[in-house]
Order: sequence, then structure tokens, then C-alpha cells
Amino acid sequence: MLVTQFLLSNAKKYSMLKAVAIQVGQQLKLTSGTYQIDSEIGTGGFGNVFKARKENTDYAIKLIRIWELMPDDRDDIRKRIKLEYDISNTIHSAYLVHAYSYDEFHENPVLVMEYCPDGNLRKRIGTEFTHTELVNISIHILSGLNTLHAYEIIHRDVKPENILFKDGIALLTDFGISANLKSRVTKPNIMGHAIKVFATLSYSPPEQSQKNIAYKQTGPTNDIFSFGVILYEMITRGGLPFGNMEDFKTDAKIIEDRKTNGEWDSQQLLSAIKHQVWYDIISRCILPDPEVRFQSAMEILDLIKGLDPEIAQKNLNWKLVVVEGDDAGRQYNLTKLAKSLNKRILSMGRYVAGMPRINDISISEKKGAYISKHHGTLEFEINNAQTCWYIRDGQWYEKDNLKGWYPSTNGIKVNNERIDQSGRQLNNNDLIKIGKVLYKVICE
Repeated sequence: MLVTQFLLSNAKKYSMLKAVAIQVGQQLKLTSGTYQIDSEIGTGGFGNVFKARKENTDYAIKLIRIWELMPDDRDDIRKRIKLEYDISNTIHSAYLVHAYSYDEFHENPVLVMEYCPDGNLRKRIGTEFTHTELVNISIHILSGLNTLHAYEIIHRDVKPENILFKDGIALLTDFGISANLKSRVTKPNIMGHAIKVFATLSYSPPEQSQKNIAYKQTGPTNDIFSFGVILYEMITRGGLPFGNMEDFKTDAKIIEDRKTNGEWDSQQLLSAIKHQVWYDIISRCILPDPEVRFQSAMEILDLIKGLDPEIAQKNLNWKLVVVEGDDAGRQYNLTKLAKSLNKRILSMGRYVAGMPRINDISISEKKGAYISKHHGTLEFEINNAQTCWYIRDGQWYEKDNLKGWYPSTNGIKVNNERIDQSGRQLNNNDLIKIGKVLYKVICE
């Protein structure tokens, strides 16, 4: 009886899945709607990506060929694709590709995503990037990473193929092997070692491919190493610091040893750069010891801003001034607060006695119960070299043992218009209403 129950409960898991195909010209029916498949725009690994159209809007549809995987690997890949969806759908940023829906097509995961018509960075490698292009693309990549890291998400597969372009903006995509430090998909064995490691060796740091340290040393510096390799490749028109692509294919161990020992081709970079700061950035990004690399994307962004006085002038101080409420007259310098806390995201909520640090900005409310403990979120991005602040209703936190984005009870109004999770960009002199507290936005 127990054997029969086991077989029945695992029949789907161990069944043979048939190969399926999405054809150009067909109508693909998913729970989110019916899509007209226009063309296939990419393939690789276990996925195919198609351009599709619904209601006069273009989308990218990603089909995971799960039938090609061994049965024991299917649950793992489903979890990872669901993680990719959760990241792309929940975390809003101008520098991250957005996912609209997660579905299955004959038991194969399908993501409906934002369509980026201008190709990926790989197609541009080999051409000469102007100084302005290097600055802008670097700012976009680092801003995307900064957003992910603020949510404790480590991409782990930053490479030219996973950087797409849309309207002159570089966006990060493909979060299939990302690590959520709050809820890890990869689990360690009894020794604390990673059971599996995921990496694209040309771009991954040395610790990422070593099972004995990969789990413990997963953090923002993994992605910072990859960014340094990409920047090197862009400047040298296709060169790689530790060896070319063929070297990785023929003898990966030699290349990994070079990474571990910090033996990289500095002369190729020195002969190509026009500004010393690029050398300073790259050389510190690709250090073998993660503890002495740049520790955050913001550190690198600050250096890049110094390349252009106009960039620095665009990054002014942003403040919130309490106009009405218990703390009328109090000011919060968002720029300084974010920098002192080394955070891109600031939380706002009701002051709770005995829990003064539950929010970065505590809102005093002596009378009434209009303000939630987790009421709102302030966050900034670097958009076209300019710091932009956004406010969103609700916060990302754990509730009833489930992590997610939860709205406030009574909402937030900006200039008397209610906002939601997607939020709103703030401008100088905006008025923010939270319960009976009124804030004014000052940029100076």
C-alpha cells in the first residue's frame, strides 16, 4: 500500500514529458491572455525566447524546455524559474527587465516578460564604446545591481547576454540562478558546502565555483566581480582579464587558478583606457578576495560620478520636512540617511515603543491609528546620471511566515492622489500625506 501511494504521488514527477514547440504564427493561450507569436529571438541553455504580441503591445515569452531535464532536476528548475518571476515581477526598477506572468505550457514553465527591442550587450562587444557610453551603461548596470542587492538578491550570472537594451537603457535580466539571501533555493550539505554550484566561468568570481566556500561567500561582491570583467571586455573590445573564451573551454582549471591568484592581463587594459579611473575600478572589482573588492555598487557609482562634473551636480540633497503632525518642523535628509545606512531603500512606518529601529523613518502618531507599522517605502535610483527618489505604498516583509509585499492599511497620498505598490517618482515641493502627517519634499 505504501509503495502504491509513493508511486501515485510521484507519478507526475517521474513521468516522461513530451517535447513541445511554440511555432511562429501560432496563438499561444496562457492564463494571462492569448499571445500572437511573431518570431523567435533567442535560444540557449534550456530556454527559448519569443517575441509575441497582445492587444497592440509587444512581449517576450520565455519557454523552459523542462522535458530535457532529468526528472530529479525538474522541481529545482521550477523553483528557480518561479524565483526569477518573483524577482522580476515584485522588484520595480528602470534597470531590471519586468515579468508580467508565470504560467505553464504542457507542464513547462513560461514567463511573459518585458520586450527589449535593441538586443543585448554581447552584440555590441567588439565595437568601441565612447566615454559617455561607458559611463551610462555602467551606471545602468550598477543601478540594477544596487536595486537587487537592496532586496538581498544576488544575480550570480551577470554577463553581456543578460544585459538588454530598451530606449537607450541597459536592463539586467535572467534571474534563474539568482540567490535570495533571505530564502535560499540552494541548500548546503552537512559540512556547510554547496551541493550544486552555478556559474558562467568567464565572468564569475573564483569563490562562486568552489563548493566548499560558494554558499558562505554568496553576496554582492559576486556580482561586482562580474561587472568588472564586463567593463574590461567593453573597453578592450572583447578581451577578458583571465583568458579568452577558448582558454575557458580547453582548460578551465588554469583560468580558475589565475582568478584565485589575481593573475590578470593588466597591460591589455592599460593600452585601451583613456581615464585612469576605469583601471582603478576594474582592478578592485576583480580582486580574488571578496572582502577587499568594492563592497557595494554605490561605491563604484560614486567613482563614476566623479568622471563628469555634470553628473555630480545632478545628485543633490533630497529632504522630507514634516509640515503637519506631531513632529512638525523635523527634517529627514534622505540622501545622507541612505548613505549612512548604506541602503538604497528606506522604510517608513508608525513609531513603536520598544522597537525604535523597526523603520528607518519612524512616524509619530500620538492620537489615532491611521499609520501602519510597515506603512511605506522610499527608494532611489540613478536615472540618466541623476538621483531620483520614489515612494511606494507598503513594504516587503514577512507576514504569517510568508515573505511578500504588503500594502498599508490606510494608504499614501502624493499631492492628494493615492499611490500603490508601483509607486511614484518624487519631485521638488511634492506633498506626501500619511495618516494625519504631511511631508514636503525639498531638493536642494
